[in-house]
Amino acid sequence: MCLEKPKNKKCPKCRKVKPFSDFSKDRTHKYGLSQICKECKKVYPKKWREVNLDKARKWGKVYYAKNKEQIRKQAKEYRDKNKEQIRKQTKEYRDKNKKRVKEWAKEYRDKNKKRVKEYGKEYRDKNKERVKEYGKEYRDKNKEQIRKQAKEYRDKNKKRVKKYKKEWETRNFGKRKLYWKAHRVKSKRLLTDLYVKRLIYNTIWYYKLDLKFSEIPPILIDLRRQKQLMKRYLNEQTNNNS
Repeated sequence: MCLEKPKNKKCPKCRKVKPFSDFSKDRTHKYGLSQICKECKKVYPKKWREVNLDKARKWGKVYYAKNKEQIRKQAKEYRDKNKEQIRKQTKEYRDKNKKRVKEWAKEYRDKNKKRVKEYGKEYRDKNKERVKEYGKEYRDKNKEQIRKQAKEYRDKNKKRVKKYKKEWETRNFGKRKLYWKAHRVKSKRLLTDLYVKRLIYNTIWYYKLDLKFSEIPPILIDLRRQKQLMKRYLNEQTNNNS
């Protein structure tokens, strides 16, 4: 009489009867399946690691050193297959653990300054356009925050900023001269607030009026800008008629 092969078996850990699909393959045991179910197998290593953390870390380092190339290859294959899932999980983790991620990133940068610097330079050289676009986008979104941070840094590091500025001006004298020339031309063409304020301040200084550069009101800037525009228009009309 032929007995039908069972399709379920009992796990001695959780004491539940489960289908064969819930057990991993193991030829050394009955039915060619592991004695313990997959769920219990997952729980046991986790508990053991919590109890023997130092031992587990030491073993992990030894294993990684022996199988470095294989592990890297498997990790790369997994990342390539699951890009979207990894991005989603990483974003979720960062959102939940902002403080922890920030602390870890700072700690890593402090320990690996040279490595971080080299990697950053290498990445920027390979992705110039991407870095440029991201930088512009970030600056447009965070103008006030950047100004605030820059001001705080300058106030805290006055000597350092002064020294750097002097060194930069010495190194880039010709470049600086060209930049300011182009900047003045652009400011004059666009009639920026700073350019118009300078025009007003020249008048204030000439007539020796008691008004500081920073105290010039916006309404006065707008009026002077309108005056300059009118002047330009009249000059253009005169040139066209002649």
